[in-house]
Amino acid sequence: MIPVNKLAICIPVVPVLLLAQSLPMRWSPRDIDVNFELARSVYAADLDNDGDNDVLGASYGLDEIAWWENDGNGHFSTKQSISNTFYGAQCVRAADLDGDGDIDVLGIAFSAGTIAWWQNDGGSPPNFNQYLIADGFSGGIYVEAIDLDNDNDIDVIATGANDQSPIWWENNGSGNFTEHAIQQSGGMLHFSVGDLNGDGDIDIVATSWTIRVVSWFENDGACPPNFIEHFLSTVEGVDPYPNYVTDLDSDGDADIVLGYGQKLVWMERRSDIISQDGLIFDLHTICYQMQLAATSIYVTDLDDNQNKDILVTAASCYKDGRDNGGSRSHEKNITWWKNDGDEHFTEYVIALDYWGVGSGYATHIDNDCYEDVLAVSNILGRITWWKNSPIVVYKPIHRSSAEEESDNTHNVVLTSAPINSRGKVNFSLTLNKATYVDLSMYDALGKKVETLVSQTFTPGTYHISNNENLPAGIYFYSFQSPLMNEVGKFVLIQ
Repeated sequence: MIPVNKLAICIPVVPVLLLAQSLPMRWSPRDIDVNFELARSVYAADLDNDGDNDVLGASYGLDEIAWWENDGNGHFSTKQSISNTFYGAQCVRAADLDGDGDIDVLGIAFSAGTIAWWQNDGGSPPNFNQYLIADGFSGGIYVEAIDLDNDNDIDVIATGANDQSPIWWENNGSGNFTEHAIQQSGGMLHFSVGDLNGDGDIDIVATSWTIRVVSWFENDGACPPNFIEHFLSTVEGVDPYPNYVTDLDSDGDADIVLGYGQKLVWMERRSDIISQDGLIFDLHTICYQMQLAATSIYVTDLDDNQNKDILVTAASCYKDGRDNGGSRSHEKNITWWKNDGDEHFTEYVIALDYWGVGSGYATHIDNDCYEDVLAVSNILGRITWWKNSPIVVYKPIHRSSAEEESDNTHNVVLTSAPINSRGKVNFSLTLNKATYVDLSMYDALGKKVETLVSQTFTPGTYHISNNENLPAGIYFYSFQSPLMNEVGKFVLIQ
């Protein structure tokens, strides 16, 4: 029996294998660009409004913000430069900054001390016109686009490496910005945003590299808002760096995932405890000693099981794998930590020896049901995406084929993962030649549940789903054509 919620029926020139599962997911690397010198940042958004996510990158070495167009299947165009005079390009983001329905581009430059945005003109392909938000922001490191003042337009917040307090810029809705300072005790190197105290306003969680503390800045909801600093934790001996605000345990309030040194932890918000001293957090250690120190953290559901997993990029300074004076044959530069639903985490490797990895990100690249991973390598000068797919292959219960089709061109391969179905089964049917197809589903007693298709198809790929939300249970499918008949059995889990 096969526990599934996604079935893919293909007719390729490949053999059918018995069920084999070793790792939760398979990660297949695909380079987008291999000459993006000193790549520092990667992001994804639908820049050309065609329904798929394109990729953006920032290159410190080329002083460039660029994008690569996605055809919807994870095949990318050559680099399309947005700006090649953005000196020391450090970080890139995308959001609709002028409220016209098109996704604009936002960037920060370390060397130039500049924060700028590029207006998307909505063309096909789009052109981008640069507008300055701020200059003199020396050592700019990190920038984010988020609505901080609750007025339904996207504001900007940024940090720098030269002992600067963070600054945010209020957007008037048309892409014109007003600067506001945020008072902080030490230099803020990295931050993330979210409603930490549950009052409907976006707060800021920040790590300081000068006084080695984790703080949160409470948004008071004023117009414009003020941000009040609260200390959360002191980190001894190492610099805290990446953090991410998310409801990791799905209990309705925001938690914090944090990397400092080679340790990975999460801080659970205890909304059941009321304190006059502020928010209460319980500290949970996920890993005491990762192989390398984290450079970025991103939280999302990577295996489609409704639990939030953790994506971590980590790097040393050496291309040959040496770190702290020693030697190492392989570096675990990109990993994900699978959440079992009870906040117990298991580490799995996505990429080894992707030296000098900077930021990582996850989103749908090829429009299947799994989020893929993006990352950049500062040392290798690469932008890469890793296709995410389950490692399971199934053999049908019964198959009969016509004699003249003994060339193995009409085998059926079923791929799936044991994850929640929510009552749906999705079939992907690929035909090499025109043929009649009857595809039906039956329950465990042999009663037909639904005829999915019964018609002649031309060559091509077709995506077919059942109409009814089925209860959990044992089911069969029957695939019939003049060239091949096949019956398969699977378990639908809810």
